[in-house]
Order: sequence, then C-alpha cells, then structure tokens
Amino acid sequence: MRWLVFVFGIILVGCAAPAFQADGTDGPMTNTIYLIRRGWHTDIAMEADRVDARLNRLRVAFPGVRVLSLGFGERAWLAHRQHDFTDMIAAVIPGPGALLVTALSVPPGDAFTPEDVIPLRVSALGLARLNDFITRSFEWASDDAPRAIADGPYAGSVFYASTTQYSGFFTCNTWTAEGLQTAGLPIRAGGMLFAGEVADRARAIAARQ
Repeated sequence: MRWLVFVFGIILVGCAAPAFQADGTDGPMTNTIYLIRRGWHTDIAMEADRVDARLNRLRVAFPGVRVLSLGFGERAWLAHRQHDFTDMIAAVIPGPGALLVTALSVPPGDAFTPEDVIPLRVSALGLARLNDFITRSFEWASDDAPRAIADGPYAGSVFYASTTQYSGFFTCNTWTAEGLQTAGLPIRAGGMLFAGEVADRARAIAARQ
C-alpha cells in the first residue's frame, strides 16, 4: 500500500520546499534531542528532565521514565490495530489528531534500532520553544493534565488527544519537522510528508553539528 501513500503525497504537495536556514542566533547548542524514525513515522524524543513544568505531568504518569518519545498521527488511525483501504483514504482527509507518548527507561539507541536514532543539538531557547510547541499540541483536560484517550501499542505508551488536526497536507512527519524547525534547526516543515525525508534532513544536520 505504500505506493498509495506516495501518490497522495505527490498530488497534495507536488514538490518539497527548500530547506530552512536557521540564523544561528539562539546561543550555544548545548541540549540534545532525538529524531527517531519508526517505519513510516517519526518521533521527537528528549530527556525527561528537560521537559517544562506543564509537560512534567507526563513524568508523573510514567514513573521512572528517562526519555519521552512523542509522535503525532491521525486519531482514528492510531486507535485501530488493523487497517484497511478505507482507513488509508480517511487518513488523508482532515480529522482529529493524537499524540503517542512512549516512556523509555533506557537511552533511545537502546530502545530502537541505533541507525534510526539521530541525536540533534539545540540551544536552551530552542529547547524552550520545542517544549512550548509540544505543550500546544496536547489537548488539556480540566485538571490541567493532558487528555489520555487510549493505551498505546507498547508497554509504557499512551495515546493523548491533540489540538493539531491531521490531514494529507499535515502528516505525522510534518509535525515532527515543524517541531525541529521550531527548535531552531535548519529544516522547513512545509512539504515534509514522509519519514525518510525528515530522517535524511536530520542526518544532514547532525553531520554538520
């Protein structure tokens, strides 16, 4: 079915936007985040002690967490364990989004295939902006906690409702690229639909760092 996803990407985007060039004025790049490729999807991960006060609720939800890995997706798609052609068509139509949070007790390179884990350095300001981006992506309940909607597919993972809408124009990988761009890295989210595109750009950035 991958050909179908590719065709939709070509129809919706045409061609990718040029890479965004950061201005380099955010200060020393002393904080590490991670781009994680998970098949067709990508996650952003960070050390649990680097999340801001509001996202600290996630640390409470996952005692002993060392690293938080976060990925975006279409809510109905993520909630289903099995998918058919109808699900694939529905996934390109704008609809509610969700965030999958996976709590890791080990470094990302020990939890995933090492080649799919790309460390990236960002400034303190970039990390703060990324925290804000992620915070705004969550839907918050009345008790000021992120609104959980379902257990995730792995031990130590939970689906949360997102305020961001998923569509064929804005996929899980677009969200990841936007997060990296918000953190001040030289990547442009516009036109980023596929995991390979984001991972390749992240590897190029890491090589220059």
